[in-house]
Amino acid sequence: MSRGNSPPRVTNVRISPTHRLVLDFAREFLPVDYDEVRHIFSRRGAYRRYKDLLVRRGALERWYDFSNKAEEAVLREWCAENGIDFSGT
Repeated sequence: MSRGNSPPRVTNVRISPTHRLVLDFAREFLPVDYDEVRHIFSRRGAYRRYKDLLVRRGALERWYDFSNKAEEAVLREWCAENGIDFSGT
């Protein structure tokens, strides 16, 4: 493959918490697609392409569950740190 067709190399890039969550999900549930997911998030329109990949792999609902559980864990942690009673289900 010529250099012009290879994916861009990304170094010293800060990864947002959302991107980290996406990569954690891919590592755990889509290990064969991990490099593709990383490449998807190196360009614009990443979430649309990521969702398309999840649909192709039959993993969209699993992603929603994974994401919701992670968000709830962060919320519970924040509430605990701030002395707020989180009585969610």
